[in-house]
Amino acid sequence: MMRLRVFLFSLSLFLPGIDVLAGEHLGFYEAEVPVANQSRAARQDATARALAQVLVKVSGSGQAENRTPAKVAKYVQQYRYRQSPSTDELVLWVRFDARAVDDLLRDQDISVWGAARPVTLVWLAVEHGGNRELVGTNDEGVARDMLTTTGERRGLPVRLPLLDLAEQSRVRPADIWGDFHQPIVEISERYDPQAVLVGRLYPLRGSRWAVRWSLYQGDTTFRWSGESEDQRSLVALGIEGAADRLSAAFSSLHEGMPGDRLELDVAGIVDLEGLQRALGYLTGLNIIADIDVVRVEADTVGFSLQVDGGTERLVNTLSLGDVLTSVAAPQARTAPQVRIAPQPGIAPQPGIAPQSRMKPEREQVGFETDAEQGSRRALLYRLVP
Repeated sequence: MMRLRVFLFSLSLFLPGIDVLAGEHLGFYEAEVPVANQSRAARQDATARALAQVLVKVSGSGQAENRTPAKVAKYVQQYRYRQSPSTDELVLWVRFDARAVDDLLRDQDISVWGAARPVTLVWLAVEHGGNRELVGTNDEGVARDMLTTTGERRGLPVRLPLLDLAEQSRVRPADIWGDFHQPIVEISERYDPQAVLVGRLYPLRGSRWAVRWSLYQGDTTFRWSGESEDQRSLVALGIEGAADRLSAAFSSLHEGMPGDRLELDVAGIVDLEGLQRALGYLTGLNIIADIDVVRVEADTVGFSLQVDGGTERLVNTLSLGDVLTSVAAPQARTAPQVRIAPQPGIAPQPGIAPQSRMKPEREQVGFETDAEQGSRRALLYRLVP
């Protein structure tokens, strides 16, 4: 423990002011687009299209696509050309400066979505010729491709069910078609999702199609629908709607006051490896603008955080990861336990009853109080082994 204390002291000398560029390692700030040739004019046009893709991925919002500035060169960090092996066309790969992109979005009042994004399991039932079939991960139709490519474009981690024999015995297309919440939630637990998206695609008269989508996240249910002659656009509508609602819940627009700081106590840190793991995770969250180590007691390290969006946004974001889990503080030092569920920024439609929680074990948040620290009120979490 002495070694850990010495390391914490030296670490605290340079931790203030640390800059977080979350998501950069996940490719959110990179894009690849077709380009006519290697001329300057063609490169500028392709770079603008690449930046538009990045703005959508980083924000999770489709509204960001039309916010590309006139001059894009100053946002470019690296670029290179290559020949696409699948289409044999020339493509331009561009990596943009993460800090500059984040500032561009926030200057236009568009939120920045961090690297911690809710894994979304998609159940889609398609009716055709009187039959209803589920779309799974091994499906070879256009629906599966549209779900995955739209998820990649919007930066939303999308999972599809395996639809193996065990699953086929437990879930039927009729369950999805009827949007029966409980069977869907139970079978979805196999994939450990943070959100479940349910869709029903069916033909209308003539060449038109219709779709109904439902998104279950925490206590909240969203529903939306659409009609079109283009089935692909209706499939994409599900991912786009989910990304809009989830990014509104978990993204950040510097809503916290400049002087506001939160305290987070992390138990279970017994060595330098544990500290580095916890610190690396926290500094990878783009909602944390600044982090200090303020104390160490036994196996607990106290962090002081500058959080964009406040306590609720931090709790929502931590619930998506598997590094820290919320715990109840010791009885002698705790206020009454509080249940906090993610509250997306878009209100649910009237008349929709709250649904059961997808991951209740992550919604217990302990608040620690200490008379000697005056008004100090810390979130208490534990490092997952």
